[in-house]
Amino acid sequence: MEENSYELDYAGHRGDPPPTEIAHQQDKGVANDQLSEVVRPSISKRRATIATSSEFGRRTSPVWEHYQFIKLNDGIFAQCKYCKTKNYKADSYVGTSNPKRHTEKCQAYRDFLAANFNSSTESSFDQKRYCELFAEAILCHGYSLRLVEHDKLRSLHQYLNPNVKNISRYTITKHCMLKHEQHKKLLLQSLYSVSSRICFTCDGWSACTSRSYFALTAHYVDNNWKLQSKILNFRRFPPPHDGESIYKFVKKMLCEWGLEKKAFTITLDNAYANDKMVKRLKDDLHAISPLPCNDGTLLIVCFVGQLRLRLLSICL
Repeated sequence: MEENSYELDYAGHRGDPPPTEIAHQQDKGVANDQLSEVVRPSISKRRATIATSSEFGRRTSPVWEHYQFIKLNDGIFAQCKYCKTKNYKADSYVGTSNPKRHTEKCQAYRDFLAANFNSSTESSFDQKRYCELFAEAILCHGYSLRLVEHDKLRSLHQYLNPNVKNISRYTITKHCMLKHEQHKKLLLQSLYSVSSRICFTCDGWSACTSRSYFALTAHYVDNNWKLQSKILNFRRFPPPHDGESIYKFVKKMLCEWGLEKKAFTITLDNAYANDKMVKRLKDDLHAISPLPCNDGTLLIVCFVGQLRLRLLSICL
Protein backbone atom coordinates (compact mmCIF):
# COMPACT_ATOMS: atom_id res chain seq x y z
CA MET A 1 0.00 0.00 0.00
CA GLU A 2 1.30 3.45 -0.86
CA GLU A 3 2.31 5.88 1.86
CA ASN A 4 -0.62 8.28 1.30
CA SER A 5 -3.36 5.71 0.73
CA TYR A 6 -6.00 5.17 3.41
CA GLU A 7 -9.50 3.76 3.79
CA LEU A 8 -12.35 6.18 3.10
CA ASP A 9 -14.52 4.70 5.83
CA TYR A 10 -12.19 6.03 8.54
CA ALA A 11 -14.38 7.21 11.42
CA GLY A 12 -13.20 10.83 11.32
CA HIS A 13 -14.28 13.72 9.08
CA ARG A 14 -15.08 12.47 5.62
CA GLY A 15 -12.10 12.70 3.33
CA ASP A 16 -9.65 13.46 6.18
CA PRO A 17 -6.50 11.33 6.66
CA PRO A 18 -5.99 9.25 9.81
CA PRO A 19 -4.30 10.96 12.78
CA THR A 20 -1.16 8.83 12.40
CA GLU A 21 -0.70 10.16 8.87
CA ILE A 22 -1.15 13.75 10.05
CA ALA A 23 1.44 13.30 12.79
CA HIS A 24 3.85 11.77 10.30
CA GLN A 25 3.56 14.74 7.98
CA GLN A 26 3.85 17.26 10.82
CA ASP A 27 7.12 15.59 11.87
CA LYS A 28 8.37 16.46 8.40
CA GLY A 29 7.68 20.16 9.06
CA VAL A 30 4.64 20.54 6.79
CA ALA A 31 2.47 23.59 7.55
CA ASN A 32 -1.15 22.99 8.57
CA ASP A 33 -2.60 24.90 5.57
CA GLN A 34 -0.56 22.72 3.21
CA LEU A 35 -1.28 19.50 5.01
CA SER A 36 -4.46 18.60 3.15
CA GLU A 37 -2.75 19.06 -0.23
CA VAL A 38 0.14 16.82 0.81
CA VAL A 39 -1.66 13.95 2.47
CA ARG A 40 -4.94 13.91 0.51
CA PRO A 41 -4.63 11.30 -2.21
CA SER A 42 -5.88 11.97 -5.72
CA ILE A 43 -9.31 10.80 -6.79
CA SER A 44 -7.71 8.11 -8.92
CA LYS A 45 -6.16 6.49 -5.81
CA ARG A 46 -9.47 6.31 -3.96
CA ARG A 47 -12.50 4.15 -4.50
CA ALA A 48 -14.04 6.12 -7.37
CA THR A 49 -16.80 5.44 -9.88
CA ILE A 50 -18.35 7.71 -12.51
CA ALA A 51 -21.51 9.27 -11.07
CA THR A 52 -24.74 9.12 -13.07
CA SER A 53 -26.91 12.16 -13.77
CA SER A 54 -29.50 10.97 -11.24
CA GLU A 55 -26.82 10.92 -8.54
CA PHE A 56 -25.29 14.36 -9.04
CA GLY A 57 -28.55 16.04 -10.12
CA ARG A 58 -29.13 18.85 -12.56
CA ARG A 59 -26.21 21.26 -12.99
CA THR A 60 -27.08 24.45 -14.87
CA SER A 61 -23.79 26.33 -14.57
CA PRO A 62 -21.66 26.16 -17.76
CA VAL A 63 -18.54 25.56 -15.67
CA TRP A 64 -19.59 21.96 -14.98
CA GLU A 65 -19.15 21.11 -18.66
CA HIS A 66 -15.41 21.04 -18.00
CA TYR A 67 -15.71 18.57 -15.13
CA GLN A 68 -16.72 14.95 -14.73
CA PHE A 69 -18.60 13.87 -11.62
CA ILE A 70 -17.16 11.01 -9.62
CA LYS A 71 -18.87 9.14 -6.83
CA LEU A 72 -16.82 8.33 -3.73
CA ASN A 73 -17.70 6.87 -0.37
CA ASP A 74 -17.77 10.36 1.10
CA GLY A 75 -19.86 12.05 -1.59
CA ILE A 76 -19.79 13.38 -5.16
CA PHE A 77 -16.65 15.09 -6.45
CA ALA A 78 -16.01 17.05 -9.66
CA GLN A 79 -12.73 16.37 -11.44
CA CYS A 80 -11.24 18.56 -14.17
CA LYS A 81 -11.53 16.76 -17.51
CA TYR A 82 -8.25 18.18 -18.78
CA CYS A 83 -5.60 18.09 -16.05
CA LYS A 84 -7.21 15.28 -13.97
CA THR A 85 -5.62 16.75 -10.82
CA LYS A 86 -8.06 19.28 -9.42
CA ASN A 87 -11.03 17.83 -7.53
CA TYR A 88 -13.85 19.79 -5.90
CA LYS A 89 -16.71 18.85 -3.69
CA ALA A 90 -19.84 18.87 -5.86
CA ASP A 91 -22.71 18.90 -3.39
CA SER A 92 -25.72 21.07 -4.24
CA TYR A 93 -24.84 23.63 -1.56
CA VAL A 94 -21.29 24.15 -2.88
CA GLY A 95 -20.68 27.12 -5.18
CA THR A 96 -18.82 27.30 -8.49
CA SER A 97 -16.22 29.98 -7.76
CA ASN A 98 -13.30 27.59 -7.27
CA PRO A 99 -14.02 25.48 -10.39
CA LYS A 100 -14.37 28.66 -12.46
CA ARG A 101 -11.03 30.01 -11.29
CA HIS A 102 -9.35 26.71 -12.02
CA THR A 103 -10.80 26.50 -15.53
CA GLU A 104 -9.52 30.01 -16.31
CA LYS A 105 -5.99 29.07 -15.18
CA CYS A 106 -5.85 25.41 -16.26
CA GLN A 107 -2.99 25.02 -18.72
CA ALA A 108 -4.31 21.66 -19.93
CA TYR A 109 -7.59 23.34 -20.89
CA ARG A 110 -5.74 26.05 -22.81
CA ASP A 111 -3.73 23.42 -24.65
CA PHE A 112 -6.98 21.62 -25.49
CA LEU A 113 -8.48 24.78 -27.00
CA ALA A 114 -5.37 25.48 -29.04
CA ALA A 115 -5.25 21.94 -30.40
CA ASN A 116 -8.94 21.63 -31.39
CA PHE A 117 -10.18 25.03 -32.53
CA ASN A 118 -8.87 28.56 -32.68
CA SER A 119 -9.72 31.23 -30.17
CA SER A 120 -11.84 33.22 -32.63
CA THR A 121 -14.30 30.34 -32.93
CA GLU A 122 -14.48 30.04 -29.15
CA SER A 123 -15.16 33.75 -28.62
CA SER A 124 -17.56 34.34 -31.53
CA PHE A 125 -20.01 31.53 -30.81
CA ASP A 126 -23.04 32.54 -28.76
CA GLN A 127 -25.32 29.76 -27.51
CA LYS A 128 -28.18 32.18 -26.88
CA ARG A 129 -28.00 33.51 -30.44
CA TYR A 130 -27.90 29.93 -31.72
CA CYS A 131 -31.17 29.17 -29.89
CA GLU A 132 -32.77 32.36 -31.23
CA LEU A 133 -31.87 31.49 -34.83
CA PHE A 134 -33.10 27.93 -34.35
CA ALA A 135 -36.43 29.26 -33.00
CA GLU A 136 -36.78 31.63 -35.97
CA ALA A 137 -36.24 28.74 -38.40
CA ILE A 138 -38.89 26.63 -36.66
CA LEU A 139 -41.43 29.46 -36.66
CA CYS A 140 -40.71 30.49 -40.25
CA HIS A 141 -40.83 27.02 -41.83
CA GLY A 142 -43.24 25.27 -39.47
CA TYR A 143 -40.79 22.60 -38.32
CA SER A 144 -41.63 20.25 -35.48
CA LEU A 145 -40.24 21.19 -32.07
CA ARG A 146 -38.73 17.70 -31.84
CA LEU A 147 -36.36 18.65 -34.64
CA VAL A 148 -33.83 19.85 -32.06
CA GLU A 149 -33.66 16.34 -30.58
CA HIS A 150 -32.86 14.52 -33.83
CA ASP A 151 -29.51 12.77 -33.46
CA LYS A 152 -28.22 13.41 -36.99
CA LEU A 153 -29.04 17.11 -36.82
CA ARG A 154 -27.23 17.36 -33.50
CA SER A 155 -24.22 15.63 -35.00
CA LEU A 156 -24.24 18.11 -37.88
CA HIS A 157 -24.26 21.09 -35.51
CA GLN A 158 -21.49 19.58 -33.39
CA TYR A 159 -19.41 19.12 -36.54
CA LEU A 160 -19.95 22.73 -37.59
CA ASN A 161 -19.02 24.06 -34.17
CA PRO A 162 -17.88 21.92 -31.21
CA ASN A 163 -19.13 24.63 -28.81
CA VAL A 164 -22.79 23.90 -29.64
CA LYS A 165 -24.74 22.55 -26.66
CA ASN A 166 -27.61 20.20 -27.41
CA ILE A 167 -31.01 21.58 -26.44
CA SER A 168 -34.36 19.92 -25.83
CA ARG A 169 -37.77 20.67 -27.28
CA TYR A 170 -38.73 22.34 -24.00
CA THR A 171 -35.84 24.79 -24.31
CA ILE A 172 -36.66 25.65 -27.92
CA THR A 173 -40.32 26.10 -26.94
CA LYS A 174 -39.29 28.82 -24.48
CA HIS A 175 -37.31 30.61 -27.19
CA CYS A 176 -40.24 30.32 -29.63
CA MET A 177 -42.55 31.89 -27.07
CA LEU A 178 -40.05 34.70 -26.52
CA LYS A 179 -40.04 35.33 -30.27
CA HIS A 180 -43.84 35.33 -30.22
CA GLU A 181 -43.88 37.99 -27.50
CA GLN A 182 -41.37 40.12 -29.43
CA HIS A 183 -43.41 39.99 -32.64
CA LYS A 184 -46.60 40.67 -30.69
CA LYS A 185 -45.11 43.87 -29.25
CA LEU A 186 -44.04 45.01 -32.73
CA LEU A 187 -47.52 44.30 -34.08
CA LEU A 188 -49.12 46.22 -31.23
CA GLN A 189 -46.94 49.23 -32.00
CA SER A 190 -47.95 49.01 -35.65
CA LEU A 191 -51.66 48.78 -34.80
CA TYR A 192 -51.57 51.65 -32.32
CA SER A 193 -49.69 53.90 -34.75
CA VAL A 194 -52.43 53.59 -37.41
CA SER A 195 -54.51 56.74 -37.56
CA SER A 196 -57.50 55.07 -39.22
CA ARG A 197 -59.83 52.40 -37.91
CA ILE A 198 -59.35 48.65 -38.39
CA CYS A 199 -61.55 46.07 -40.08
CA PHE A 200 -61.82 42.56 -38.66
CA THR A 201 -62.74 39.16 -40.03
CA CYS A 202 -63.44 36.17 -37.83
CA ASP A 203 -64.62 32.65 -38.44
CA GLY A 204 -64.76 29.25 -36.79
CA TRP A 205 -63.17 26.06 -38.06
CA SER A 206 -63.36 22.40 -37.05
CA ALA A 207 -60.43 20.01 -37.43
CA CYS A 208 -60.65 16.35 -38.36
CA THR A 209 -60.36 15.58 -34.64
CA SER A 210 -63.66 17.44 -34.08
CA ARG A 211 -61.87 20.17 -32.15
CA SER A 212 -63.12 23.66 -32.95
CA TYR A 213 -60.96 26.75 -33.45
CA PHE A 214 -61.64 30.43 -33.92
CA ALA A 215 -59.52 33.00 -35.78
CA LEU A 216 -59.51 36.80 -35.65
CA THR A 217 -57.76 38.78 -38.39
CA ALA A 218 -57.12 42.52 -38.61
CA HIS A 219 -57.09 44.40 -41.94
CA TYR A 220 -55.88 48.00 -42.16
CA VAL A 221 -53.99 50.49 -44.27
CA ASP A 222 -50.76 51.54 -42.61
CA ASN A 223 -49.20 55.00 -42.63
CA ASN A 224 -47.39 54.16 -45.89
CA TRP A 225 -50.70 53.40 -47.60
CA LYS A 226 -50.07 49.67 -47.78
CA LEU A 227 -52.82 47.16 -47.05
CA GLN A 228 -51.90 44.95 -44.08
CA SER A 229 -53.60 41.75 -42.92
CA LYS A 230 -52.48 40.27 -39.61
CA ILE A 231 -53.80 37.19 -37.82
CA LEU A 232 -54.28 38.32 -34.23
CA ASN A 233 -55.60 35.11 -32.68
CA PHE A 234 -56.06 31.48 -33.63
CA ARG A 235 -57.39 29.65 -30.61
CA ARG A 236 -59.22 26.57 -29.49
CA PHE A 237 -62.94 27.31 -29.19
CA PRO A 238 -64.68 24.74 -26.99
CA PRO A 239 -68.46 24.29 -27.19
CA PRO A 240 -71.10 25.61 -26.92
CA HIS A 241 -70.95 27.67 -30.12
CA ASP A 242 -73.99 29.82 -29.52
CA GLY A 243 -74.21 33.58 -29.95
CA GLU A 244 -73.41 34.36 -26.32
CA SER A 245 -70.25 32.22 -26.33
CA ILE A 246 -69.01 33.71 -29.61
CA TYR A 247 -69.67 37.22 -28.30
CA LYS A 248 -67.59 36.64 -25.14
CA PHE A 249 -64.82 34.98 -27.14
CA VAL A 250 -64.50 37.77 -29.72
CA LYS A 251 -64.76 40.55 -27.15
CA LYS A 252 -62.05 38.93 -25.04
CA MET A 253 -59.69 38.82 -28.03
CA LEU A 254 -60.38 42.45 -28.93
CA CYS A 255 -59.79 43.57 -25.34
CA GLU A 256 -56.58 41.56 -25.20
CA TRP A 257 -55.17 43.66 -28.04
CA GLY A 258 -56.78 46.88 -26.80
CA LEU A 259 -58.53 47.55 -30.12
CA GLU A 260 -62.07 48.20 -28.90
CA LYS A 261 -61.87 51.87 -29.92
CA LYS A 262 -60.42 51.21 -33.37
CA ALA A 263 -63.02 48.74 -34.70
CA PHE A 264 -64.71 49.72 -37.98
CA THR A 265 -66.30 46.59 -39.44
CA ILE A 266 -66.49 42.86 -38.69
CA THR A 267 -66.94 40.41 -41.55
CA LEU A 268 -68.72 37.13 -40.71
CA ASP A 269 -70.74 34.44 -42.40
CA ASN A 270 -74.52 34.44 -42.14
CA ALA A 271 -74.83 31.94 -39.29
CA TYR A 272 -77.70 32.65 -36.90
CA ALA A 273 -75.36 32.65 -33.90
CA ASN A 274 -73.27 35.42 -35.48
CA ASP A 275 -76.31 37.68 -35.73
CA LYS A 276 -76.87 37.46 -31.98
CA MET A 277 -73.15 37.98 -31.31
CA VAL A 278 -72.91 41.13 -33.45
CA LYS A 279 -75.94 42.69 -31.82
CA ARG A 280 -74.34 42.56 -28.37
CA LEU A 281 -70.86 43.43 -29.60
CA LYS A 282 -72.18 46.44 -31.50
CA ASP A 283 -73.74 47.91 -28.35
CA ASP A 284 -70.53 47.42 -26.34
CA LEU A 285 -68.22 48.92 -28.96
CA HIS A 286 -70.52 51.85 -29.63
CA ALA A 287 -70.60 52.62 -25.88
CA ILE A 288 -66.79 52.64 -25.71
CA SER A 289 -66.26 54.70 -28.84
CA PRO A 290 -69.06 55.81 -31.20
CA LEU A 291 -68.96 53.76 -34.40
CA PRO A 292 -69.03 55.44 -37.84
CA CYS A 293 -72.42 55.91 -39.47
CA ASN A 294 -74.16 55.38 -36.13
CA ASP A 295 -73.00 51.72 -35.93
CA GLY A 296 -74.86 50.85 -39.11
CA THR A 297 -71.80 49.47 -40.94
CA LEU A 298 -70.31 47.20 -38.27
CA LEU A 299 -71.52 43.88 -39.67
CA ILE A 300 -70.52 42.78 -43.18
CA VAL A 301 -71.73 39.38 -44.36
CA CYS A 302 -69.10 37.39 -46.22
CA PHE A 303 -70.06 37.15 -49.91
CA VAL A 304 -67.89 34.09 -50.46
CA GLY A 305 -69.78 32.23 -47.76
CA GLN A 306 -73.10 33.20 -49.30
CA LEU A 307 -71.94 32.10 -52.74
CA ARG A 308 -70.68 28.75 -51.40
CA LEU A 309 -73.99 28.03 -49.73
CA ARG A 310 -75.88 28.96 -52.89
CA LEU A 311 -73.75 26.62 -55.02
CA LEU A 312 -74.19 23.80 -52.54
CA SER A 313 -77.95 24.22 -52.63
CA ILE A 314 -77.93 24.13 -56.43
CA CYS A 315 -75.71 21.03 -56.60
CA LEU A 316 -77.81 19.17 -54.05
